[in-house]
Amino acid sequence: MINWKRHFILKIFIAEAFFFIFFLSSSTVRAQHNILGSVSDGRNQPIADATIYIINARSAEKITQTLSSDKGKFNFSVKDTGSYRIRVSHQMFEDGKLELKLSTKDTTLSAIVLIPMAVSLKDVTVEGNRPILEQKTDRLVFNVENSVSMTGSTVLEALSKIPGVRVNQSNGVSLVGKGQVNVMIDDRLIQMSGDDLANYLRSMSSNEVSKIEVITNPPAKYDAAGNFGLINIVTKKKRQHGFNGSFSGALSKATYLSGNSGLLLNVNSGKLSVNSSFNISNNVFQESTRPSIFYPSQTWDQRRESKNTSESFLGRLSLDYRITKRQAIGLIYSYGARSIPAEEESTTNIFPASNPNLIDSVINARNGLSKTSNSNNINLHYEYLLDTLGKKFSIDGAYFTFNSTTAQQSVNESLVDGIISNVSNTSSYAPQNVNTYTIQSDISFPNKIMDFNFGGKLSFIKTAASSNYYYNVNTITFENTLLNNAFNYSENIQALYISGSKELGRFSLQLGLRAENTLTTGESITAQQTTKVNYLKIFPTAYLMYQKDQNNSFVLSYGKRINRPSYWYLNPFKQFVSPYFYYEGNPFLRPSFNNIFQLTFNHKNKLITKANVYLLNNIFDQIVINDNSTKISKLTRLNYYSQRNYGISQNYIFSDLKWLESYNSASINYISTKSNIDYASGQSGFGGDLSSNNTFKLNKARTITANADFSYTFPMVSGISKFEAYYSLDAGIKVLLNKKNLALAVNAVDILKTSKVRFSSVTNNIQTSYNNYFDSQSLRFSLNYSFGKVAKTNRQIKEVNNDESRRAN
Repeated sequence: MINWKRHFILKIFIAEAFFFIFFLSSSTVRAQHNILGSVSDGRNQPIADATIYIINARSAEKITQTLSSDKGKFNFSVKDTGSYRIRVSHQMFEDGKLELKLSTKDTTLSAIVLIPMAVSLKDVTVEGNRPILEQKTDRLVFNVENSVSMTGSTVLEALSKIPGVRVNQSNGVSLVGKGQVNVMIDDRLIQMSGDDLANYLRSMSSNEVSKIEVITNPPAKYDAAGNFGLINIVTKKKRQHGFNGSFSGALSKATYLSGNSGLLLNVNSGKLSVNSSFNISNNVFQESTRPSIFYPSQTWDQRRESKNTSESFLGRLSLDYRITKRQAIGLIYSYGARSIPAEEESTTNIFPASNPNLIDSVINARNGLSKTSNSNNINLHYEYLLDTLGKKFSIDGAYFTFNSTTAQQSVNESLVDGIISNVSNTSSYAPQNVNTYTIQSDISFPNKIMDFNFGGKLSFIKTAASSNYYYNVNTITFENTLLNNAFNYSENIQALYISGSKELGRFSLQLGLRAENTLTTGESITAQQTTKVNYLKIFPTAYLMYQKDQNNSFVLSYGKRINRPSYWYLNPFKQFVSPYFYYEGNPFLRPSFNNIFQLTFNHKNKLITKANVYLLNNIFDQIVINDNSTKISKLTRLNYYSQRNYGISQNYIFSDLKWLESYNSASINYISTKSNIDYASGQSGFGGDLSSNNTFKLNKARTITANADFSYTFPMVSGISKFEAYYSLDAGIKVLLNKKNLALAVNAVDILKTSKVRFSSVTNNIQTSYNNYFDSQSLRFSLNYSFGKVAKTNRQIKEVNNDESRRAN
């Protein structure tokens, strides 16, 4: 039987790919004496300093000319009605042309979209005075190329300087007081996380970047997945003929020595652009975890130390080819391989509640863990510009594979009065394979009513995972069939979206609607259990911007998001740390949903105030469940609470002194959670963050700079846990050599060794407290060398399996 939702959306998606034909001749520009218009590129970014000519169509006489503003806008007036031609010229783009017949008084033209040039240009220096921070209708823009402190830095360093953004090598990129966000380059998601993402961004020079966009409430064209939005790194538009690239390398000393290196190579020969990157790393870090469980009759105090190694290789190849002035195709291929061996030892001292100084018994555990993975990601893109007014059709297809295996060997000893009472020797082996197929099409259709964008996306995902357990007795291995399991999961998402934007004097309005129909099937082969889910959800977005005057603006926005669990979370595989503690997946997890309300005030692009409300429902999160009778603790994930976040934040840039650039942020929020399980209670309370990133220019040439950065997180609640305060002080110095193409830097991270995570929670009336430290104190030596001509692709192809491949990591 055909599911009507799936059948209906599929038919609409297929028809939508051809729908643009009906619009080829539907745009009519009504002429007027006073003419207003705008100029943008293919990514809806304004083009400043374009020259606009108006020409009499009969006599070919040039009537007048003007320049577009920094927002891409222009206006002029003519005395007589009649037929005219508008020609738009810019040194980096093909000329744009428009036929115009004037018969009325006033008119506003649709945006004129220019096509990037496919021929070489001589070096051109363009001086600009854009502010470092700009508030747009749906995003905050950090203009990297206008920041002196970013010269010669890496993209990772640039991200860490943005007020309200935090960079953590092991946990990725997050927004202060909110959570992790996904990172894109030129509107395409980077299929990496953790230290892989950090190493890739560290290999990129900020000289290649024009701006970084922080999109806390993404528009309808982006996937609805991800609670807290996106960060988009926009590279420079200019590409010159020839060859260029950059090399980066770093050594870091924490408990152990780590190293990584990266190479970027770019070649442009007219219509063809080839970009490639290669990154290798060997990162080793110590992880110290100290959980304490307070049972009514006993206290279990565990000290766990692990040595974790991450060896990885990442390769990426991008090809762009412009077939004609209006048509372009592209391909991206990336390959990743990773090995993560870990050695862990733990000692659990058990104390009677009546005498906390007397050790009753001891449990020793040794675990050897080895995880290997490899991934392949192929993206194809085709784009056709229908006219110079901005009508555009594009279609993208992608295929992604992710294969991993996890092997574990555990030896556990129980001691009573110093005498071994029990020894166990176990092992496990768990492979996982993920395959995804995605296809997406988009249409841009500006007209006199609104500038419309609409499109659709189909994704098909299949995963297969199994876990096999063994126990060893006297060097003989036996299979533990009671724990063995095999789990298959499939997911099909069909999405349609439409959005429109309109400028009404001082107001800018943008509305969007996205529908996603999801069908999932989870099958536990061993347990003979199948779980099917089918749901259709609507995700609206709305933005209203009011430009009060040149120095002050307000933006009010709303959006709804979804957060789907990773495939590994759904696998009921058990990973034992000791006979009394294990991790377990949950095949019954459901997505969580987030409604975002935000009000932003921008004063002079230096002082930005945000007030936001996040309404999160059906949240899935990890939880430790303690059993008082067996003393066994299980860490799993459940949909077990809802949360309300109310917050206000202040971002401020100080750059009035020649020797100092200072980026500062402060936020305060109130979080209230409500648990829907009877053995855990929700929490509520205030929290907050402070951060200050300061760059000192130590010479007139600005080739020697020093930095001092400080961040502080106040006590806060999250879910059912209470977190204590922690802070970090970092400092460093950077020297630019060889005409600023070579950057040498030394950085000290977490100088005071105060970035420790301490929190506690209560389940089944049993309290568990954690005191964790993840080896963040380190000394890092790095270099970044740029060679060849500074370049940027004139086309960017995008990857469309955004959410699907992210969830495999």
